[in-house]
Amino acid sequence: VLHTRDPRRADQGARFLSLLRKATGVWIDGGRTSNFMDAYEHTRVQELVGDVLKRGGAVGGSSAGCQVIGEFLVRGDPRTNKRLVFDGYTRGLGVLPGVVCDAHFTSRKRAEPFSKLCQQYPQLLGIGVDGDTALVVAGSVAEVVGMKSVSFFDASGSGQEPVVLRKGCLLYT
Repeated sequence: VLHTRDPRRADQGARFLSLLRKATGVWIDGGRTSNFMDAYEHTRVQELVGDVLKRGGAVGGSSAGCQVIGEFLVRGDPRTNKRLVFDGYTRGLGVLPGVVCDAHFTSRKRAEPFSKLCQQYPQLLGIGVDGDTALVVAGSVAEVVGMKSVSFFDASGSGQEPVVLRKGCLLYT
């Protein structure tokens, strides 16, 4: 388990970085998206987590960990998770370029505001992940794991309805 709130450690910590250079998988757990970004944005950790995926490893996350994986960050307000977009906290780790992810999707009824966000930013693929569910990305394959579903919003396409995939479904890009 690697954890720090210190960007210097995330950028220069020898043990921290050594483990990530060899990692074949990374799981980012929940918390506050702002805490993750304050600690890891513009650090070697940010780069090395992306490298895990590039070399064929797996990267996944739950709750805030899911949200920070995308290029665009939602729910970055340090005080609340109710605001969809918060200036100063709109960049995620960028592990999935061109993607915005949201978590607790169905249970917190996030489809409508998320769909509107995706329409505002049609260059982004929106991914909404339900609780007790994960989207595990390995290389160019994403797999839905868990009890519920993952919704994909592509506002650049012809429809505004999401494509919903359930447990065991694979998406190839």
